[in-house]
Amino acid sequence: MAQLDDWLPRLLIVDDHRLLTQALALALRLEGFEDVAVAEDFTTKGVLDAAEKAKADAVLLDLHLGGSASGVALIAPLVAWGAQVLVLTAEQAPHLLAECLEAGATGLFDKAQPFDNLAHLIRDAAHGRTVLEPAARDDLVAALRQHRARETVRLDVFSRLTPRESDVLRLLLDGLTADEIAAVQSVTISTARGHIRLILQKLGVNSQLAAVVLAHRASWGAETR
Repeated sequence: MAQLDDWLPRLLIVDDHRLLTQALALALRLEGFEDVAVAEDFTTKGVLDAAEKAKADAVLLDLHLGGSASGVALIAPLVAWGAQVLVLTAEQAPHLLAECLEAGATGLFDKAQPFDNLAHLIRDAAHGRTVLEPAARDDLVAALRQHRARETVRLDVFSRLTPRESDVLRLLLDGLTADEIAAVQSVTISTARGHIRLILQKLGVNSQLAAVVLAHRASWGAETR
Protein backbone atom coordinates (compact mmCIF):
# COMPACT_ATOMS: atom_id res chain seq x y z
CA MET A 1 0.00 0.00 0.00
CA ALA A 2 1.27 3.46 -0.86
CA GLN A 3 2.58 5.53 2.04
CA LEU A 4 0.27 8.56 2.26
CA ASP A 5 0.33 11.71 4.35
CA ASP A 6 -1.78 11.62 7.51
CA TRP A 7 -4.32 14.02 6.06
CA LEU A 8 -6.15 12.76 2.99
CA PRO A 9 -8.48 14.91 0.89
CA ARG A 10 -12.19 14.38 0.48
CA LEU A 11 -12.78 13.27 -3.11
CA LEU A 12 -15.50 13.55 -5.72
CA ILE A 13 -15.37 11.37 -8.85
CA VAL A 14 -17.05 12.74 -11.99
CA ASP A 15 -17.10 10.01 -14.62
CA ASP A 16 -19.96 8.44 -16.57
CA HIS A 17 -18.36 4.97 -16.73
CA ARG A 18 -20.25 3.46 -13.79
CA LEU A 19 -18.30 0.25 -13.34
CA LEU A 20 -14.95 2.03 -13.55
CA THR A 21 -16.16 4.71 -11.15
CA GLN A 22 -17.33 2.15 -8.58
CA ALA A 23 -14.08 0.22 -8.86
CA LEU A 24 -12.03 3.40 -8.50
CA ALA A 25 -14.00 4.57 -5.47
CA LEU A 26 -13.51 1.17 -3.79
CA ALA A 27 -9.80 1.12 -4.58
CA LEU A 28 -9.34 4.62 -3.19
CA ARG A 29 -11.12 3.70 0.03
CA LEU A 30 -8.89 0.65 0.40
CA GLU A 31 -5.92 2.96 -0.14
CA GLY A 32 -7.02 5.02 2.86
CA PHE A 33 -9.18 7.72 1.27
CA GLU A 34 -12.22 7.50 3.55
CA ASP A 35 -14.36 10.21 1.95
CA VAL A 36 -15.00 9.35 -1.72
CA ALA A 37 -18.24 10.55 -3.35
CA VAL A 38 -19.53 9.98 -6.88
CA ALA A 39 -21.41 12.56 -8.97
CA GLU A 40 -24.61 11.41 -10.65
CA ASP A 41 -25.68 14.61 -12.42
CA PHE A 42 -23.09 15.92 -14.88
CA THR A 43 -24.56 19.38 -15.39
CA THR A 44 -22.54 22.24 -13.90
CA LYS A 45 -25.11 22.70 -11.14
CA GLY A 46 -25.27 18.98 -10.47
CA VAL A 47 -21.50 18.63 -10.15
CA LEU A 48 -21.14 21.73 -7.99
CA ASP A 49 -23.97 20.53 -5.74
CA ALA A 50 -22.23 17.16 -5.42
CA ALA A 51 -18.92 18.86 -4.62
CA GLU A 52 -20.57 20.97 -1.94
CA LYS A 53 -22.40 18.00 -0.44
CA ALA A 54 -19.17 15.98 -0.32
CA LYS A 55 -17.13 18.99 0.83
CA ALA A 56 -14.68 17.83 -1.82
CA ASP A 57 -11.08 18.96 -1.58
CA ALA A 58 -10.25 17.36 -4.93
CA VAL A 59 -12.29 16.29 -7.96
CA LEU A 60 -11.31 13.46 -10.29
CA LEU A 61 -12.83 14.53 -13.59
CA ASP A 62 -13.21 12.68 -16.88
CA LEU A 63 -13.32 14.82 -20.04
CA HIS A 64 -15.98 12.86 -21.92
CA LEU A 65 -19.16 12.52 -19.90
CA GLY A 66 -21.48 10.94 -22.44
CA GLY A 67 -23.32 12.56 -25.32
CA SER A 68 -21.98 16.05 -26.00
CA ALA A 69 -21.11 16.78 -22.35
CA SER A 70 -17.53 17.96 -21.88
CA GLY A 71 -15.65 17.89 -18.61
CA VAL A 72 -13.52 20.84 -19.70
CA ALA A 73 -16.45 23.20 -19.08
CA LEU A 74 -16.67 21.98 -15.47
CA ILE A 75 -13.08 22.78 -14.52
CA ALA A 76 -13.30 26.54 -14.04
CA PRO A 77 -16.51 26.41 -11.92
CA LEU A 78 -15.02 23.71 -9.71
CA VAL A 79 -11.77 25.64 -9.25
CA ALA A 80 -13.75 28.80 -8.46
CA TRP A 81 -15.72 26.80 -5.91
CA GLY A 82 -12.45 25.83 -4.25
CA ALA A 83 -11.61 22.29 -5.35
CA GLN A 84 -8.41 20.96 -6.86
CA VAL A 85 -9.28 19.38 -10.22
CA LEU A 86 -7.41 16.33 -11.45
CA VAL A 87 -8.30 15.28 -14.98
CA LEU A 88 -8.62 11.50 -15.16
CA THR A 89 -9.03 10.53 -18.80
CA ALA A 90 -8.01 8.34 -21.70
CA GLU A 91 -7.89 11.42 -23.95
CA GLN A 92 -4.54 11.84 -25.67
CA ALA A 93 -5.05 14.98 -27.80
CA PRO A 94 -2.46 17.48 -26.49
CA HIS A 95 -4.58 20.56 -27.26
CA LEU A 96 -7.52 19.21 -25.24
CA LEU A 97 -5.28 18.40 -22.30
CA ALA A 98 -3.79 21.89 -22.54
CA GLU A 99 -7.29 23.38 -22.44
CA CYS A 100 -7.76 21.61 -19.10
CA LEU A 101 -4.65 23.28 -17.67
CA GLU A 102 -5.75 26.61 -19.11
CA ALA A 103 -9.10 26.22 -17.34
CA GLY A 104 -7.35 25.62 -14.02
CA ALA A 105 -6.82 21.87 -13.66
CA THR A 106 -4.04 20.98 -11.24
CA GLY A 107 -2.91 17.86 -13.04
CA LEU A 108 -3.59 15.25 -15.68
CA PHE A 109 -3.77 11.53 -15.15
CA ASP A 110 -3.94 8.93 -17.90
CA LYS A 111 -6.36 6.13 -17.05
CA ALA A 112 -3.82 3.67 -18.42
CA GLN A 113 -1.29 4.54 -15.69
CA PRO A 114 -0.90 2.36 -12.57
CA PHE A 115 -3.36 3.06 -9.76
CA ASP A 116 -0.58 3.72 -7.23
CA ASN A 117 0.46 6.73 -9.32
CA LEU A 118 -3.04 8.16 -8.99
CA ALA A 119 -3.02 7.87 -5.21
CA HIS A 120 0.24 9.83 -5.03
CA LEU A 121 -1.01 12.38 -7.57
CA ILE A 122 -4.14 13.05 -5.52
CA ARG A 123 -2.12 13.44 -2.33
CA ASP A 124 0.39 15.79 -3.94
CA ALA A 125 -2.29 17.93 -5.60
CA ALA A 126 -4.26 18.27 -2.38
CA HIS A 127 -1.11 19.40 -0.59
CA GLY A 128 -0.30 21.93 -3.29
CA ARG A 129 2.67 20.11 -4.72
CA THR A 130 3.52 20.11 -8.43
CA VAL A 131 1.95 17.18 -10.26
CA LEU A 132 2.99 18.08 -13.80
CA GLU A 133 6.56 18.76 -14.85
CA PRO A 134 7.11 22.30 -16.25
CA ALA A 135 8.51 20.91 -19.50
CA ALA A 136 5.42 18.74 -20.01
CA ARG A 137 3.16 21.71 -19.30
CA ASP A 138 5.09 23.86 -21.78
CA ASP A 139 4.76 21.18 -24.48
CA LEU A 140 0.98 21.03 -23.99
CA VAL A 141 0.63 24.82 -24.08
CA ALA A 142 2.64 24.92 -27.30
CA ALA A 143 0.38 22.24 -28.81
CA LEU A 144 -2.68 24.32 -27.91
CA ARG A 145 -1.19 27.42 -29.58
CA GLN A 146 -0.48 25.43 -32.74
CA HIS A 147 -3.99 23.95 -32.74
CA ARG A 148 -5.60 27.36 -32.43
CA ALA A 149 -3.44 28.73 -35.22
CA ARG A 150 -4.57 25.89 -37.49
CA GLU A 151 -8.18 26.49 -36.51
CA THR A 152 -7.89 30.16 -37.41
CA VAL A 153 -6.56 29.30 -40.86
CA ARG A 154 -9.16 26.57 -41.37
CA LEU A 155 -12.12 28.82 -40.61
CA ASP A 156 -10.79 32.10 -42.02
CA VAL A 157 -12.50 31.78 -45.40
CA PHE A 158 -15.89 31.30 -43.72
CA SER A 159 -15.46 34.48 -41.69
CA ARG A 160 -16.02 36.40 -44.92
CA LEU A 161 -19.66 35.33 -45.04
CA THR A 162 -22.40 37.59 -43.75
CA PRO A 163 -24.83 36.15 -41.16
CA ARG A 164 -27.46 35.67 -43.89
CA GLU A 165 -24.95 33.94 -46.17
CA SER A 166 -23.93 31.67 -43.30
CA ASP A 167 -27.59 30.76 -42.82
CA VAL A 168 -27.91 29.93 -46.50
CA LEU A 169 -24.77 27.78 -46.40
CA ARG A 170 -26.20 25.84 -43.45
CA LEU A 171 -29.33 25.18 -45.51
CA LEU A 172 -27.16 23.99 -48.40
CA LEU A 173 -25.44 21.63 -45.96
CA ASP A 174 -28.89 20.32 -45.04
CA GLY A 175 -29.43 19.49 -48.70
CA LEU A 176 -31.94 22.21 -49.58
CA THR A 177 -32.24 23.56 -53.11
CA ALA A 178 -32.32 27.24 -54.02
CA ASP A 179 -36.14 27.06 -54.34
CA GLU A 180 -36.44 25.46 -50.89
CA ILE A 181 -34.06 28.00 -49.35
CA ALA A 182 -36.16 30.83 -50.79
CA ALA A 183 -39.28 29.32 -49.22
CA VAL A 184 -37.62 28.78 -45.83
CA GLN A 185 -36.28 32.33 -45.71
CA SER A 186 -39.39 33.91 -47.27
CA VAL A 187 -37.40 35.56 -50.07
CA THR A 188 -37.60 35.40 -53.83
CA ILE A 189 -35.75 32.70 -55.72
CA SER A 190 -33.55 35.35 -57.32
CA THR A 191 -32.54 36.61 -53.85
CA ALA A 192 -31.72 33.10 -52.70
CA ARG A 193 -29.67 32.47 -55.82
CA GLY A 194 -27.89 35.79 -55.27
CA HIS A 195 -26.86 34.70 -51.77
CA ILE A 196 -25.62 31.39 -53.12
CA ARG A 197 -23.63 33.13 -55.85
CA LEU A 198 -21.92 35.38 -53.29
CA ILE A 199 -21.15 32.37 -51.08
CA LEU A 200 -19.42 30.62 -53.98
CA GLN A 201 -17.41 33.74 -54.78
CA LYS A 202 -16.26 34.24 -51.18
CA LEU A 203 -15.34 30.59 -50.70
CA GLY A 204 -13.51 30.50 -54.03
CA VAL A 205 -15.50 27.57 -55.46
CA ASN A 206 -17.61 27.23 -58.58
CA SER A 207 -20.51 25.04 -57.47
CA GLN A 208 -22.87 24.45 -54.56
CA LEU A 209 -21.49 20.93 -54.18
CA ALA A 210 -17.94 22.29 -53.91
CA ALA A 211 -19.08 24.75 -51.22
CA VAL A 212 -20.72 21.96 -49.23
CA VAL A 213 -17.63 19.74 -49.54
CA LEU A 214 -15.38 22.61 -48.41
CA ALA A 215 -17.59 23.27 -45.37
CA HIS A 216 -17.64 19.60 -44.43
CA ARG A 217 -13.87 19.26 -44.76
CA ALA A 218 -13.41 22.26 -42.49
CA SER A 219 -16.02 20.91 -40.03
CA TRP A 220 -17.67 24.31 -40.36
CA GLY A 221 -21.16 22.87 -40.34
CA ALA A 222 -20.56 20.79 -37.23
CA GLU A 223 -19.31 23.80 -35.28
CA THR A 224 -21.89 26.40 -36.22
CA ARG A 225 -25.17 24.58 -36.67
